[in-house]
Amino acid sequence: GLISSTGTITGSSLIGAVVTASGNVVGGNILTGGLISATSTITSAANITGANLLTGGLISATATNTGGNLETGGTASATGNITGGNILTGGLVSATANITGGNVLTSGLISATATITGGNLATGGTTSATGNITGGNVLTGGLISATSTITSAANITGANLLTGGLISATATITGGNLETGGTASATGNVTGGNVLTAGQVSAAGNITGSNIRASGAISASGSITTDGNLTLGNTGKINFGTTGSNIYLVNLSPTT
Repeated sequence: GLISSTGTITGSSLIGAVVTASGNVVGGNILTGGLISATSTITSAANITGANLLTGGLISATATNTGGNLETGGTASATGNITGGNILTGGLVSATANITGGNVLTSGLISATATITGGNLATGGTTSATGNITGGNVLTGGLISATSTITSAANITGANLLTGGLISATATITGGNLETGGTASATGNVTGGNVLTAGQVSAAGNITGSNIRASGAISASGSITTDGNLTLGNTGKINFGTTGSNIYLVNLSPTT
C-alpha cells in the first residue's frame, strides 16, 4: 500500500513504481533511464547538461546561447544582433532593413528592385541596367557605346567627336574649324567671314554678292550678266572665243 509521512523520510534508496510529492523534491542528482516530464517549468540556477535537448516547443534564453553549431530545418530568429565569423547559406540572406558591412563579395549577382546607393561602383566586368542611369558625371577611359540615341539637355564636351554616321543638330553648330574629306551640305544659308578653297566653289543656282574679285580668271560657259558695272584694271582683258561669241554692251565708258 502507501507509505505516508508528514515529516522527512531518509534512506539510501527510494524504490517504487511512482513517487509523488506535492512539495519540492530536493536531492543530489536525479538519475533516470526514462523521461523527466513536467507540466510546468523545469528550472535550474546551474547548467543543464545532456546529450541532446529535444523539444516540440521553444528554447528561450535571455543570456547567450553557446554551442558548436546551430542547425534547424525551420527559422532562426533574433530581435538583436547576430554576430559570427561567417554567414554561409545555400539559400537566401534576406533583410527588410539595411545590411551594413565592410564589403559585399559574391561570385554571383547582386540584385535590388530599389535604388543602390554607394560611394563608387567599381567593376572589372559589365554594369548593366534596363532603366535609366542617372549620375553627376560619366567618366571612362574606354568607350561609351549605345545602340539607341545618346541624349543630353546640356552640353557634350570632349576632345573629339568621332562617328561613322551623322552629326545632326537643329540649332547652331559652333566650332573653331570644320574639316571634312567628304561633303559639307546645308539646305539653308552658309554664312561666314570668307570662303577659302584650293578647289572649286560650285553652285547650281545664282551666286549673289556685293563684289566678285579674282586674281585669276572668271570663266563662264553661259552669260555673265550684271545690272551694275563691269570694271577692269589697267592690265585687265576680256577674251572671247573665236567663233560664235557675241558681245552686247549698253554703255561702254573707258576709265583713265
